[in-house]
Amino acid sequence: MTCAALWDRLPAGRTTITEDDVRSFGDVDHALRTLYDDAMRVAATEAGIEEKRLRDDFAKAFLTVMGTRGTAYRSDEGVGGMPWPAINVLESRHVIRAEWRARAHWYELTHDRFIGPIVRSNRRFVLREMTGLHAKGRAAPVLLEPRGGLAGLAGRRRAVEATVGDAPDEAEEDVGAGVALCVTGSGFRSMLFTAGVLWRLNDAGYLPRLDQLSSNSTAALAAALLGLRWSELEFDSGGRSPRFYELVVEPLHRLADRTLDLRAAWASVVRQSGGNAVLAEQLAKRLFGDATLQSLPDAPRFLFTASHLSSGQLWRFGKDRMGNVRAGWTESPQLPIATAVAASNAVPPLLSPAVLDDESTGRIALTSGSLYDTLALETAWRRYDTVLVSDGKGPRAVAHAERRRLSHFFDFVDASGTELHRLRRQQALLAYTTGIKRGGYWSINSHLASFPVGDVLHCPPRATAELAGVPGRLNRLEPRLQERLVNWGYAVSDAAMRAHVDHRLEPAKEFPYGSAGVG
Repeated sequence: MTCAALWDRLPAGRTTITEDDVRSFGDVDHALRTLYDDAMRVAATEAGIEEKRLRDDFAKAFLTVMGTRGTAYRSDEGVGGMPWPAINVLESRHVIRAEWRARAHWYELTHDRFIGPIVRSNRRFVLREMTGLHAKGRAAPVLLEPRGGLAGLAGRRRAVEATVGDAPDEAEEDVGAGVALCVTGSGFRSMLFTAGVLWRLNDAGYLPRLDQLSSNSTAALAAALLGLRWSELEFDSGGRSPRFYELVVEPLHRLADRTLDLRAAWASVVRQSGGNAVLAEQLAKRLFGDATLQSLPDAPRFLFTASHLSSGQLWRFGKDRMGNVRAGWTESPQLPIATAVAASNAVPPLLSPAVLDDESTGRIALTSGSLYDTLALETAWRRYDTVLVSDGKGPRAVAHAERRRLSHFFDFVDASGTELHRLRRQQALLAYTTGIKRGGYWSINSHLASFPVGDVLHCPPRATAELAGVPGRLNRLEPRLQERLVNWGYAVSDAAMRAHVDHRLEPAKEFPYGSAGVG
């Protein structure tokens, strides 16, 4: 394939290949990327589908979330959601190949060498799409604000870092040694999933190794409680706390026994006050008490994020300061933790905006942290060389034309954030696979089979998909369902950590709630 591409790129009339030609035109990555681009274009035309959709389906089928080769089963309709006309083109052009095993036909990439060029090709395609939308006067997703623009960034490292982390308040901090954990997601579903992740990290002795824990939305509930109880955890010499369940997990279960979102919305109507303020009162009453941001430890650094409506930028809550560059900073803020976490959960229309009055920044309006920073990466990406990402965002719900207007509003909010979330995830994975960052990514939507590691806990994909589809609300969940969500966070983080972060880590022997499993 590379030789054919080299011949095609030779100047007209050239009949021999010299060493200079090989250096100038024999780029393997370029050849594979060009082959993939041409195959995608022809396959999309033959199948009568959009190239963007084909690229998305192809990446889901043949690339795992950690950037390794995946496999897809052959069905009567096609492979991995792609119709047969497209599959036939891709196979004839040697992008994919078929194998007979386990009494079935399976498809995979023809070689691992394709992975990097395919990831880069898809990223270039997305950026071209965004540029085209912008040129037509339509709003393109705001992904980055690198100083001097992409063209002015020196080298691949800065380019990839800039596409993921653009927090202005952290831009002056160089990447250094350290480990950050970023957790995100919506609803009690994601709070409990995050609790399971933290439980596994505790059992592995990893919590004291963290330098920062960044969070937004309901994952911030679990992270904030961990920070509040940090000094009481009494870690042993192996970095494990015997009081983790008592101090962190058990209170989160009690919180998930109640419905908070509708309660806050109804109370705001009766009392003529904002729903987010009522949510903050509920969180103070049931989880955080009157603790302020000054109750958090100095290390590790706990940060919660919201989106600042006036500037359209990230708003950061921490023990050292809160605010952003546009609005200014409040040093050593005395803000209640409950208020900060409620602001990170300010989801429209019932719980947003969160309105804060501060002497340094004045009156500000905030909304959900996931609106701007879908993976809670911004405050960690530039600062640490190892970044762990726990993604509790569930799958996008299917919209139906006959649904009511309020349901369509939620469909709109969901759709507007899905593409940005996907791009953030892909850019983070690109940084991992190219060695720019160390760390790992796992999701409530993950399949354990995608992690190249053995001795995983039993998690049937159908059961985990059901857990991922639990509505992202702050409404009461049945105790058994709560336990299953915690178990799933525990199991998937175990697989991801052992596969991509620490190969010496002993596998988890059982679920925290053994009788519940994941379903």
